[in-house]
Amino acid sequence: MAWNPPPIIGLFAQKGVYGLAAASVVPVVFGVLVKRHVSLDFVFNSAITGLLVHFVLNLFMGVQNPAVSAAWGIILAFGVGLIGLGFTRVSYKPSQM
Repeated sequence: MAWNPPPIIGLFAQKGVYGLAAASVVPVVFGVLVKRHVSLDFVFNSAITGLLVHFVLNLFMGVQNPAVSAAWGIILAFGVGLIGLGFTRVSYKPSQM
């Protein structure tokens, strides 16, 4: 199996790795770059959005290249994350002099 794997193994592995990337890019970017508190619900919803969009486009909508479906998943996941970021409040503390 290791010397001559069937092509279906590479296909499923590639779809899975791209699905993992589509689900994890937005939470990682928000965790590293956003300084304020972001609700866990919005981050979770953006991860689920990326994963679902990737798999729906790839498995049911006929997108052959998993990189294309993962890219659309990441773009829509960023949209969900940015909408959630817009709904969270910025906690403002006035400076004391």
